[in-house]
Amino acid sequence: MMSIKITAVIVTRNRIELLKQCLHSVLNQTIQPNQVIVIDNDSTDGTREYLSSVSGIDFIKNENTGGAGGFRLGIDLALEAGADWIWCMDDDGRPALDALEKIRPYLSPEFSAVNSLVLPSEESQTSSFFLVKINPGEKPSFFKKTNRISEIRKVAEEKGFVYYGSLLNGTFINREVLSKSGNVDPRFFIWGDEVDFLWRLWKIAPIITVPDSLHFHPAPSTNSAPAWKLYYGLRNHIHINKKYFNFSFLRNILLILRYLSAFLKSKAPLKMYFKAIADGISGNIHAGVRP
Repeated sequence: MMSIKITAVIVTRNRIELLKQCLHSVLNQTIQPNQVIVIDNDSTDGTREYLSSVSGIDFIKNENTGGAGGFRLGIDLALEAGADWIWCMDDDGRPALDALEKIRPYLSPEFSAVNSLVLPSEESQTSSFFLVKINPGEKPSFFKKTNRISEIRKVAEEKGFVYYGSLLNGTFINREVLSKSGNVDPRFFIWGDEVDFLWRLWKIAPIITVPDSLHFHPAPSTNSAPAWKLYYGLRNHIHINKKYFNFSFLRNILLILRYLSAFLKSKAPLKMYFKAIADGISGNIHAGVRP
């Protein structure tokens, strides 16, 4: 098997206990990555002191640039260090101990990214994120998606993988495509940067998910999110739907209605809700917004 350099990039902010679980899983892989970079987005919960005590990692103190800015920095540093594949994950996820070993045979130049299958727990019958049913060269369809593990595994029986992926959650990025696709866009800050990144990578080369390689991460939810996160989520996904997806008008109507409930539960001023809609439609996408 050809020798390649694999660098893990973990982005964290104020989730020290989850970060400890994530790092334990990465540092105890059956096959070790060549390098582990942790980007700390200005944590205030003792994360920096903890990371200073951990051997075998490169710890970077960063201002809070959101998940998007953190991954952009981590990927840039991995490229500078000569990584061939960059293994990306948030602090609230963790790879199975054999995740790298199981996915290593699929790290081929023909793919722009290779993903582990992301599950909420080991017992789950559904994946944390829906996988779009798509083939190389196709655009995403509104109705073709699934999160049923049995269905995903059945599709993967022939080749060992399915097309599509849940980016930045147990995702291996091929360095060779980044000069064409560009890095993660920091303007998104959080919630949506991974989707925009996915479709830029997809235009260069296919993305696959390997169901035998597992990564554990909670399923997404807007139920308890603070208002500023809801702003980014709604704004960013309106913009992404317009840019990449079919039936974008219908998608955005459903998205706007779903987020209305979340905004009302958060007791945020509705002007923030309407600002997110206006900014998403107009493409007013930039980081640092505290509306």
